[in-house]
Amino acid sequence: VIYINEGGTEVNEAVFNNISGTPVEEQIVATKLFNGETPQTNEFEFELLQNNEVVQIVNNEGTAIVFDKLSFDKAGKYEFAVREVVGNNPDVIYDKAEYNVTIVVKPDANSNGYVTEVIYTEKIGTEVEKAVFNNVDRNPVEEQIVATKLFNGEIPQTNEFEFTLLQNNEVIQTVNNDGNRVVFDNMSFDKAGEYDFVVKEVVGQNPDVIYDSTVYSVKVIVEPDANSNGYITQVIYTNEMGNEVETAVFNNISRTPAEIDIHATKYVDGKFAEGSDFEFILYEKDSNGDFVQIGKVKNNGKDIDFAGIKFDKAGKYEFKVEEVYGDKKDI
Repeated sequence: VIYINEGGTEVNEAVFNNISGTPVEEQIVATKLFNGETPQTNEFEFELLQNNEVVQIVNNEGTAIVFDKLSFDKAGKYEFAVREVVGNNPDVIYDKAEYNVTIVVKPDANSNGYVTEVIYTEKIGTEVEKAVFNNVDRNPVEEQIVATKLFNGEIPQTNEFEFTLLQNNEVIQTVNNDGNRVVFDNMSFDKAGEYDFVVKEVVGQNPDVIYDSTVYSVKVIVEPDANSNGYITQVIYTNEMGNEVETAVFNNISRTPAEIDIHATKYVDGKFAEGSDFEFILYEKDSNGDFVQIGKVKNNGKDIDFAGIKFDKAGKYEFKVEEVYGDKKDI
């Protein structure tokens, strides 16, 4: 028996030697965006899964998500999944998309190796060009700090009193009352957390008013809303004693009126008068500079008393006392 190979050379025997195809490498990649823009490198984390087991974890490099190369030494279909790890930043809405990735490995007709095809599919089965994860910031939430204003327990005139809102000992808003309502402008919050403020009344210039000096602490708690892409808020008012109250209430009061008696003495022929034969009028100077009668009394012997004259405003007051001309012809 004579064996001749393809080159025409005589050989001892026919030998057939199969070899494995040269392994091929493939890489699964994705794109990362944050609010539609390039995020910081290493800001987000991603998992590659096979058979529901995590086989790789990588971080983004700018917009690029690049998993380590995978080696394949057999033809077939290989199924993977790519997803983002939900982080701990409460201000970020993490993209919960999960992509199926199929790597098809086929023999290369032109070599001893393989060719590959990578197919990205959304969970709903739609084939896409690539896996894209786009995180977004939560929608800001607005909150308003309010208070109640009273004057002597009643509703005051609008714009009669002034109030300040402070943060970190700095005045950030100043408003006037609208009747019994004190309403500061809306504030926008775009981060979860606790925000501390102080509300107090500005001490005015009216000397007849006792201004409420109470200082209220106000805490605005901002938390992610599990049912939306926004936040929920809670506003807590605390008085100076550390007690939580329903709202801040400022109650100014008028000063307690002062009261005096104006006294005079009646003489007749250089001696103390007797009886009640004489009449006297008390006048007060008004804002026009005119003296206006405010009281009339008769003497009680030598005493002339205008009692219980009240003052409910600071200032200077002028009075005069005159005797009424009587009809006694011998006086």
